[in-house]
Amino acid sequence: MSDAGFLSAAAAGILSFVSPCVLPLIPAYLSMVSGYGVADIRAGKGKMRTLARTLAFAAGFTLVFTVLGLAFSGASMLAGGASRAIAVVAGCLVIVLGLNLVFDFIKFLDLEARLGRVRSPRGYAGAFLLGTAFAAGWTPCVGPMLASILMLAAGGGDAPRAALLLGAYSLGLALPFVAASLFLDRLTPLMDWLKRHGRGVRLVSGAFLVILGALMASGRLDSLSQGATRLLAPAG
Repeated sequence: MSDAGFLSAAAAGILSFVSPCVLPLIPAYLSMVSGYGVADIRAGKGKMRTLARTLAFAAGFTLVFTVLGLAFSGASMLAGGASRAIAVVAGCLVIVLGLNLVFDFIKFLDLEARLGRVRSPRGYAGAFLLGTAFAAGWTPCVGPMLASILMLAAGGGDAPRAALLLGAYSLGLALPFVAASLFLDRLTPLMDWLKRHGRGVRLVSGAFLVILGALMASGRLDSLSQGATRLLAPAG
């Protein structure tokens, strides 16, 4: 697994955060985690408590996603020498998921968990448990991005790297949560703009998955890091 795989996983986490069914509920989640109202969070009240509990929340979904990554990697290891075939199949599935983000033909992926069904947590343990519930309950919503990284983990057939890969995905999802917990007032205009352009976010996310799937299926994922190296290398 190259650095490109981890960068792709982190990018998928960020795109999961800005997806149209996650982004609008970020203030409500921060309110539930911290115990403060959204207006209080925007005003900077209890900023350190909000940050600390958001980190506990992120640790919860990171644990669940990492366990899923290990499970997919373990299944790939059981397949033995078929890792190349798994990579091709996984890449094709990721392409389908990317096309679905654009054309919306797999209807069950439109299902969402409902925030109102989740009880407000108490303390850091409660925030952690809410994070695990978020990972389990919102899988249909973040499914295309998460599934693409799970397929990437399965194609590698390496348990430690699979755990790191899902850790990178979780980091990409967690960092915007952390930023929102600290600077919700400043980020609100950007979040409102992203919500107004939800269709564009889906198109960008779909294109990202199609490209990622094609590189996975062709065994050329390393070309991402090679291309970035050439782009950033000084001229001359």
